[in-house]
Amino acid sequence: MRRSRPLWQVFLPATLAFFVAAGCGSGPGGERAASPQIIRTKAGDATVVNVLRTKSLAGGYYHAPAGSTILVVYLRPQVRSQRQSLINLLGHSAASGKGKIYVVDSAGKRANIELGGLLEGRLLMAFVTPQTERTFKLFMPGEPSLTLTAK
Repeated sequence: MRRSRPLWQVFLPATLAFFVAAGCGSGPGGERAASPQIIRTKAGDATVVNVLRTKSLAGGYYHAPAGSTILVVYLRPQVRSQRQSLINLLGHSAASGKGKIYVVDSAGKRANIELGGLLEGRLLMAFVTPQTERTFKLFMPGEPSLTLTAK
């Protein structure tokens, strides 16, 4: 009489082999996915969801000047109850014009936050930056800089 193995011993190795071969849990080309970038503020912590460059925002309401682009950093609060506090912090920072939140490009050119808070239902920060730049360092009060690369 042949002794049978439990189903998990049959299917688990095959399933794991499939996921490893498919590269699940890793980035393009099988590399490990980068850990999420966390922005820490006095109002709460947020995860960087996306960083992109665009010529306009809000259906064309905000436009980048000639030779510039709008760097948009989309965020997700770490704790949902802190969302309003983050909206207020980013909005006040953009409205004050004091430059407490800013980015610096590879040439050392600084861009203060221009727009911050909730736009079209998404939490974001926006900066007007040179059109050719893709990599920036984000500076927040009292925190180490964070490198951002726009898509």
